[in-house]
Amino acid sequence: MKDKLKLLKEQIEEKRKELDLAIDKGLDAKSIYQINIELDNIITEYIKYERQREILEKYDYILNNPYKKQIISGIMNDVRKEIKNISDYELECYCNNVYVYACLRAYKISEDEIAKQILCRNNIAAEKLESSKCNHIRISKKFNTNISTKYYGIVKEKIANQSE
Repeated sequence: MKDKLKLLKEQIEEKRKELDLAIDKGLDAKSIYQINIELDNIITEYIKYERQREILEKYDYILNNPYKKQIISGIMNDVRKEIKNISDYELECYCNNVYVYACLRAYKISEDEIAKQILCRNNIAAEKLESSKCNHIRISKKFNTNISTKYYGIVKEKIANQSE
């Protein structure tokens, strides 16, 4: 995410320089307008990624905890037992969703906020998935509910143990 924001900042600066140069050279209005539209599009993309970054970082204090790797590893083991044809990338995305859901729910974060977190992460993952050859697995609602409930309970137990 930070690399993408840095790249977009550089593109904005380059496009601004191009626009300033076009104005200084006295290029026609149509050319200047086209460069300005391109600059606006890059700025719009930058704002989109900046908002995603803000959303993703909002609950870092909850999600980046000492037991994160252990919980995700457990989720991965359970998913691999149930779903044989899942790609590594799909497995990672799905398990992270379950982890985010379980942790935020255990900390009593609202369902709307949890949905926003998962949606943002899935949008980023979808951009990467478009160019991959994943199987686009199907996960039953029952399995999804069971695994989410299981790891919600595990996270609640970890939280309780931390406060003792």
